[in-house]
Amino acid sequence: MAKKKTKTRKAKKNTKDLVKKEHKYTDEERARLAKHQERAKRKPIKFKTVESDSDNPMIALKDPNDPLRKVKMLEALGTPDSYLQTHLLEQVTQTFKGIVSTDEFDNDKVALACNNALSILNGIQPQDEIEGMLAVQMIGVHNMAMDCMCPVLIDFWIFIILGLLRCKKMK
Repeated sequence: MAKKKTKTRKAKKNTKDLVKKEHKYTDEERARLAKHQERAKRKPIKFKTVESDSDNPMIALKDPNDPLRKVKMLEALGTPDSYLQTHLLEQVTQTFKGIVSTDEFDNDKVALACNNALSILNGIQPQDEIEGMLAVQMIGVHNMAMDCMCPVLIDFWIFIILGLLRCKKMK
C-alpha cells in the first residue's frame, strides 16, 4: 500500500490574530504609565571626552547649548551655585571604581562616572544643598560598600563551588 504524501502546511495566520486588541487600562495602570512617561522626559546632563588645544583630552558637556542645563544641574544637585555643583560632582565622581589612581586620569572613565552619578542624582532629586550633600554621600557609601562586598562575594561563590565539587567526588 502506498503511503500518501502529506504536505505540511503552516497554518495561515488569521488576520484577526495579527491585530492587537486594545487593552483597557485601569486608573492605576494609566497613572503608572503617566509617571513613567514623565520620568523618561527628565533626561540628565551628559558629559563626553573631547580633545583640547593642548592635546590633553578633557571632559565637556555633550550638549553645551542645552537651554535647560542649569535647571538640570539644579535638579540633580539641589543647588543653583555652580561652584558647589562642581564640588559635589567631583566628590561623587571620585567614589566610582577606577577613577582615582596613581596613573593619569582616564577621562573616558571620568565622563562615564559623571554621567552615572548625574543619572542617579536625577532620580534622587535633592531639593536643597543639604539634600544634595546627602545624595552624594548615599552614592559614595553605596559605591564603597559594593567595592567591599565584591571580593567577599567572589570568595563566597568559590567556597560554594568547591563544596559542590567535593560533594560530587564523594558520590
